[in-house]
Amino acid sequence: MSDHVPTLADKMLAGHERTFTVNFMGKTYPQWKLVEHLARIQGKNDQDMPFHYNYQQCLLYLAKCKMKEEGRQVRINNLKARQIGFTTDTVVNDGIFALFTPNVRVGIIADTLDHAAGIFEKVQYLYDHLDVANPNRDLIEKDPKTYGYLSFKPRLRYNKGQSFLETYYGNSRIEVMCVSDTAGRSKHYTRLHCSEVAFWQGMEKTFTSLFKTVSRSNPNSEIVLETTANGFNDYKMRWDADYAGDTSFQAFFAPWYENPEYRQEIPEGYDLQSSMDGWEREKQEKHHLSDEQMYWFHLEYIDSNRNKQAVLQEDPFDPVDAFVSAGNSVFDRAAVAERKRWIAENIEKKKAYRQGYFVCKHMANADQSQIDVPETSIHFIETSNTDGNDAGFIKIFKDPEAGHPYVVTCDPNMGGKDDVAMQVVDNYTGEQVARFKSNALANDLCAWQLYCLGRYYNWALVSSETNVGQIVMELLVRAKYPRIYVTQAQNYQNYTRNITRQYGHKTTVANRQYMIDSFVKAFRENPSMISDYDTICEMESFQLVEHLDKDGNVTRAKQEAAGGAHDDLVMAMAAFYLVRTQQSAIVDEQEQQAPREETLQDINMRIMRERKENEQNSHIAERSIGITW
Repeated sequence: MSDHVPTLADKMLAGHERTFTVNFMGKTYPQWKLVEHLARIQGKNDQDMPFHYNYQQCLLYLAKCKMKEEGRQVRINNLKARQIGFTTDTVVNDGIFALFTPNVRVGIIADTLDHAAGIFEKVQYLYDHLDVANPNRDLIEKDPKTYGYLSFKPRLRYNKGQSFLETYYGNSRIEVMCVSDTAGRSKHYTRLHCSEVAFWQGMEKTFTSLFKTVSRSNPNSEIVLETTANGFNDYKMRWDADYAGDTSFQAFFAPWYENPEYRQEIPEGYDLQSSMDGWEREKQEKHHLSDEQMYWFHLEYIDSNRNKQAVLQEDPFDPVDAFVSAGNSVFDRAAVAERKRWIAENIEKKKAYRQGYFVCKHMANADQSQIDVPETSIHFIETSNTDGNDAGFIKIFKDPEAGHPYVVTCDPNMGGKDDVAMQVVDNYTGEQVARFKSNALANDLCAWQLYCLGRYYNWALVSSETNVGQIVMELLVRAKYPRIYVTQAQNYQNYTRNITRQYGHKTTVANRQYMIDSFVKAFRENPSMISDYDTICEMESFQLVEHLDKDGNVTRAKQEAAGGAHDDLVMAMAAFYLVRTQQSAIVDEQEQQAPREETLQDINMRIMRERKENEQNSHIAERSIGITW
């Protein structure tokens, strides 16, 4: 490859030559160099041509390099505009890797049989044309029996027409299949590529079994999810979780305008600016796009009968565009989209929050009627949550301010996939300052997270929904938490009709709509009140969902999460507007001027000092009297 002319990949990927390598003809090459030397593809006009990485394919390669160089396994969720070329990129990268690397398995899983067949045709084409760059090509074609040993093509053990290739000496395989309940089961893969996953039925269930086919102990393993968006379904939830860093997958987005082919020369005399809608002009200015790029997009838009949702799903400018819903959004759709973009760039991407969980001691008396929570036992454990576990279920966006009144509301779970969700809101500003979300902790354990959150935020007013998970409120009452929301209810089950006090709140038909409407109004008036990416994602999916009978008739409509998404954080926030009246709405100036109480950081530092002093005292005692404390 001494006569190799430098390409875009050579420029963009310089410095990463050793990250992914392939052995070929007794030498080790950077994967991208060998791919560009050997791989041939069919162009859009069916012409045979060499493969060269485009700009977005180079960016994806770089994202993989970064993960591997940081010691992480490559796990990528690739949300893309259509016709970027990532399927071809997969075929040539994984194809060259498998054909020339011994004892590896590559699995490519498509959404339909037709797409699987099309992908395998690309694999077969790659194999059939490996000798195009071979200097001995003429000899091989003239007398393959004599000169076949000079061929670049590895000998195949199997070549099953629309399923897989398997090398004879290398014992490696490239397998292409359609997604199903049994796809990939009882197999193992070194690299797994899942194509158009947003269109898979039962995506999450399929992932559960598929991901187990790729060993976490293999540092060279890869899993890549690749798709265009498909509305508000399981994939949107997957993308939001990956983008937020809640899993081991890295979110990678490829917008349409980075494809150099997506531009169109403007006819003479055509007034593009007056032809475009206002939102198109805003997009052009925001993303610094040329008129030729916007004219290409504008033609796509008008050819879709100016269906904004349809064209943005196929050709998004950013990830938020990809999931623009045509449904009956409860929250202001434009405000949610804009706030989601801002949070993604300024809070989530920069990790502009503290993340972790509380620990505390709680000791019950003999009859379990009272529980003591020592102040000095409360402290906050910060976590990075980069391994996709659920240890970082609290995010603190703003520490408590002296004298400010806070409210903490909890939406406990009913088991299964439900989350326990908590929201912490400044009752003076209406601003979300922290949130809790976990599917891993039982309700009784979450009660102590609620206790600690309330304590940390100036002994905030706390309340938990008691439709389910009554134990949360019960434990806080027994722990004598000083500020709990109380519902007064008249008891008609006896003749006295006594007024009884009930701790916590119930969500009922009578108050649910009020709670939601209050939240919708507050957000419309002040979108910056929300700082949490998970919360804004749930708001995005919160819609008026019509429930149908078997004949397709609407039986009822309910404001709730669409497409199997969660709404636990939304309902916890909505509960704030129900219970906030029992908390002050003004700043306590005396508290502001009073000596500052210990913060969690102060407590942690004090505990560390005490432990260090105890260790030192222990060593002194050992030396003095020969015993260890």
